[in-house]
Amino acid sequence: MIQIERKVASADVMKQYFIGSVLSGGGSVPAPKPSAEDWINMVNEIQKGALSTPLRIPMIYGIDAVHGHNNVYNATIFPHNIGLGVTRDPDLVKRIGAATALEVRATGIPYAFAPCIAVCRDPRRGRCYESYSEDHKIVRTMTEIIPGLQGDLPANARKGTPFVAGKSKVAACAKHFVGDGGTVRGIDENNTRTTEFIDALTLLVKNNVIPVSRIEDAVKRILRVKFTMGLFENPLADLSLVNQLGSQEHRELAREAVRKSLVLLKNGKSTSQPLLPLPKKAPKILVVGTHADNLGYQCGGWTIEWHGVAGNVISYFIVPALVRTSPLGPILY
Repeated sequence: MIQIERKVASADVMKQYFIGSVLSGGGSVPAPKPSAEDWINMVNEIQKGALSTPLRIPMIYGIDAVHGHNNVYNATIFPHNIGLGVTRDPDLVKRIGAATALEVRATGIPYAFAPCIAVCRDPRRGRCYESYSEDHKIVRTMTEIIPGLQGDLPANARKGTPFVAGKSKVAACAKHFVGDGGTVRGIDENNTRTTEFIDALTLLVKNNVIPVSRIEDAVKRILRVKFTMGLFENPLADLSLVNQLGSQEHRELAREAVRKSLVLLKNGKSTSQPLLPLPKKAPKILVVGTHADNLGYQCGGWTIEWHGVAGNVISYFIVPALVRTSPLGPILY
């Protein structure tokens, strides 16, 4: 039932502690500018440790692919949720989910920590960009990304049964739950102390505070997902989808998402000298501000690193240049 970070994972740790899942948090990568093959080799090495346990139960690897496969060098970066919510286009979001699934699978990973279904009511919260909208109805329509990531649920599927439609799809994860709301003193991005979890849980079970039936229920649901995803039959990743990482088709989809998520500003009270629309024959337009010529800032958080990176590190991103793709001309900051 335990998931650990890649930085502390190894074949020996998997074997000794019977770890069920491993993740890459923001910026947690196998090497500088790793290739898809580098990711696959790392995932497989950890998986071999899990398969060396007596029951040979495979681990499931997960990653925060929240606006594309954003941790990964050369992946396609899509607009953040706050931008996608503006599009009011569930079909677009579903297609983005499908593209993201392919790129995640291209690196040998079967599990994406997305979507974030938080309903942000206060824009001062630093992670409000992870929310599709302050309107829960819009957030609900945007969860169409889930069948994009996992595949369409069959008509005869039984309620509550996990479903992932083959090796080109990934398991999705509607978040956040305990990890978001269980922080010390309720402070955003503070620690959720669980580094004592294994020992404390074991003690509670031995003392009959937590019934064994509750543990069996949790394990049963975890195993059901792993069986559904075919991890027991095919626990190791292969190279069959590496060409999907940053593909031209996915880049064009990202450009479509950028176009549809642009917001047209409204003129103020002064009608004598309106700012918009911008004059088509203006010889020069000044684009100013910290984000004006900074691709890293334009991509925002959860891009290569958790808090994003600064600068025009174009070699890292396969992403539309947000300032240049407006059908109305440059965007003013």
